[in-house]
Amino acid sequence: MINLISVIIATYNRCQRLKGTLDSLLVQELNSSFDYEVIVVDNNSNDKTKEIFESYKEKFNGRLRYIFEPIQGKPYALNTGIKEAKGEIIAFTDDDCIVDKRWVLNISNVFQNKLVDMVGGKVMPILPASLPKWLSNYKDNLLKYPLMYYDLGDRYIQFNHNIKIFPIGANMIVRKSSFNKFGNFQDVGRSEDMAFCYRWNKLGAKIAYSPDIVVYHYTHPHRLNKSYFRKYFFQVGIDHAEIYQEKYIPGKHFLSVPIWLYRELILITIKFLISILKFDSNYFLNELKFYYTMGIILNLHGFGFNFKNLR
Repeated sequence: MINLISVIIATYNRCQRLKGTLDSLLVQELNSSFDYEVIVVDNNSNDKTKEIFESYKEKFNGRLRYIFEPIQGKPYALNTGIKEAKGEIIAFTDDDCIVDKRWVLNISNVFQNKLVDMVGGKVMPILPASLPKWLSNYKDNLLKYPLMYYDLGDRYIQFNHNIKIFPIGANMIVRKSSFNKFGNFQDVGRSEDMAFCYRWNKLGAKIAYSPDIVVYHYTHPHRLNKSYFRKYFFQVGIDHAEIYQEKYIPGKHFLSVPIWLYRELILITIKFLISILKFDSNYFLNELKFYYTMGIILNLHGFGFNFKNLR
């Protein structure tokens, strides 16, 4: 029986966007079988986050709480929220998201009926009406990841050998008791949610996807340029070298990097150059694969490049 769902929003200097998130949580459809609370974890903001919280406090009729986490970094804010949460189910979303009006209700329905540790739902980007031409097919390729687009279809799916389900932090829901078995978030650059899901899966957590748990993610205009995408994939490469460490241990190495990874970099570079020479529209995807692989290699070399604050 689910009696209480705790919604955790880690926020940093996005007080105006936070208002939209709180507005969407104010109009949730509920039934009498459960209730919810909303925990805003202020991760050392220097804007008007606390004032925004105060302006919404009465509207939530006791459901809204504020916690200040002085240690900078989203994993620290999330872990503080987990510690303070009172609900049996903990639902994470971001401070630039709008949750569907049945978000909490559908979360309750899934956890009432399914024996799972973690569930992810759809994340749909809120984009301007006109996109750059190079982004027009983002749903079908790598470009969807920086835009926070996550859609595995319209049926409920349990993690299996054919379908890997790694929910993203904007719409990730977890059974609180499962933290005791699988652990909290860790600081892994921009990829704390991927590291979290990967570790939980390795330890045997039951992970699922539910299409009716929907969140809409605002995409800031500054992300809609190629420079942002290059930095994003470079940083993700750095992060993935940490998350998937065991992948880079076997085989012969040169300067702490497996030989096969150098070969992969050479092949990617050749593909990238050929696509430019042929005026292939996929050249930018090949370029992003190059930046991703370089991020992995430089991390393994021990270089400390860091774009953690890409926001």
